[in-house]
Amino acid sequence: MPRRLLWICFGLWIPVAAQKPLTLVEILSLEAPSNPVLSPDGSQVLFEISIADWKANRRVSHIWRVPASGGAPVRMTNGVGDTQPVWSPDGARFAFLRRVENRTQIFVQLVAGGEAEQWTKHETNVSQPAWSRDGSRLYFVAPDKTPDRGRDDAYVFDQNQPYRRLWEIATDPERRERRLTDGDFDLRQYSVAPDGRSILYVAAPSPLLDDRGQVEIYRLDLGSSERRRLTTNQVAESEPRLSPDSSQILFLAPSDPRLADGYHQRGVFVMPASGGAPRLLIPDFPGEIQAAQWAEQGLLLLANTGVETRLHRLRLTDRTPQPLTPTRQVLSEFHYAPGPDRWVAVASSPNSAGDLWLGDRRLTSLNPIVEKAALGRVEPYRWKAQDGAEIEGVVVHPVDYQKGRRYPLVAQIHGGPQSSSKLNFSAYGTSYPQFWAGRGYLLFLPNHRGSSGYGNAFLRDLKGFYWRHAADDVLAGIDSLVRDGVADPDRLGIMGWSAGGHMTNWLITHSDRFKAASSGAGAANWISMYSQSDIRSHRDFWFGGDPWSDQAPL
Repeated sequence: MPRRLLWICFGLWIPVAAQKPLTLVEILSLEAPSNPVLSPDGSQVLFEISIADWKANRRVSHIWRVPASGGAPVRMTNGVGDTQPVWSPDGARFAFLRRVENRTQIFVQLVAGGEAEQWTKHETNVSQPAWSRDGSRLYFVAPDKTPDRGRDDAYVFDQNQPYRRLWEIATDPERRERRLTDGDFDLRQYSVAPDGRSILYVAAPSPLLDDRGQVEIYRLDLGSSERRRLTTNQVAESEPRLSPDSSQILFLAPSDPRLADGYHQRGVFVMPASGGAPRLLIPDFPGEIQAAQWAEQGLLLLANTGVETRLHRLRLTDRTPQPLTPTRQVLSEFHYAPGPDRWVAVASSPNSAGDLWLGDRRLTSLNPIVEKAALGRVEPYRWKAQDGAEIEGVVVHPVDYQKGRRYPLVAQIHGGPQSSSKLNFSAYGTSYPQFWAGRGYLLFLPNHRGSSGYGNAFLRDLKGFYWRHAADDVLAGIDSLVRDGVADPDRLGIMGWSAGGHMTNWLITHSDRFKAASSGAGAANWISMYSQSDIRSHRDFWFGGDPWSDQAPL
């Protein structure tokens, strides 16, 4: 790589160090922000940063704080795995989770400083901490304790899963714990109503993954302890939230208006708070809704729109959400504070591995090494499939790309397959495209049919036969890059994890064009995978049934 020279006023040529590609160790060492939460008055943000602990061979997380007005982040905790910060209603302290003595418990710490204090000593792991609106209690979720197994006892995996319950702990000095839910159902998520009088939660008949289609929404009155079921359908609802005026409930669910078929992109629904028929908002919107919150003048929606994930605002009277964040930016999560009417998000881009943004203002600069490195250019790429359909994906050029030269290509297939490759740095997955770009490779990340963010017809193309168009979409994209004079047809590789591994396995057994392949967690035998897996519902959709019925498709 050539060295650059700097001319200074004395007339001397001084060598300046050229930018270098990132090494794999540098990429794995990048700081990863997550779980940002605004203080009740909107003046500060708590968030997590996970870092690589090379001696322990794992990533560890700590809680940090940054002023909303800007400034250097301050590390707040010193545990080995501190996560899920939540502000107290008065903004004077925060609760979070920490791993101690092989269990996860709730700790509370003053924002002004000092040591964190352990509040729960629950007999099982706790999760999802949340304050009551008056600050007198903390809520959390914890599974029942399972009986100890003898050394020779038989153990049936999917018949011995403990139910998860909702608990509360008083914030007075006695800190008594009390269980709020019981019965034969497994609590998955919950949210506290804005007035603090009730809790919405979603629960399934059991903890089994295949029971997710039987999840329903319930409302628990905290005064009377009365529980009321609000939905009855065949899909998995999530993230229920009561409106500020307590009149409506929003939730996410597969966007079948009948709430009968679970293999759809997630959409946002609203229903009366007292129960009644849910209504699918924006049924014609092609994007997939990943998160939603009530806000001033409607809703805030985090939407996967293919190669981007952007925040949108939706008024309940509108049929089209309006984007609030720019193109070529990928948001992974956001938090909204209703009092100051502000939102904070974690966002990445082709040249940023992830930072906090408060509205349109960047709050952190966590990984300056990325901006100083030599990076491959990241661009959206579109091509025609064999049947004429337009398909989209992402191309990452080699760091020293020269127009007119062909490069070895590696196709990196995303998992899911209900997912999509993005216009971001992709630092925390299993593919590390910028590492390969720094070694002279052209990266191709296709969003073949079956991917999310392009509408339900595109997602559901896999129905009845997984490989109807998806594999041909990938090959057509590679052919297009070869025709463009960018990819070398004699130096092609392919890799992927999970569904990306499935695709890799299929293509290397149906095509001889690839010189190298890496399949991670990919299926080699769909019949044995179906029999041994804890998730079967999607495979029924993909293949039209199970492997042992009459005229079984597998």
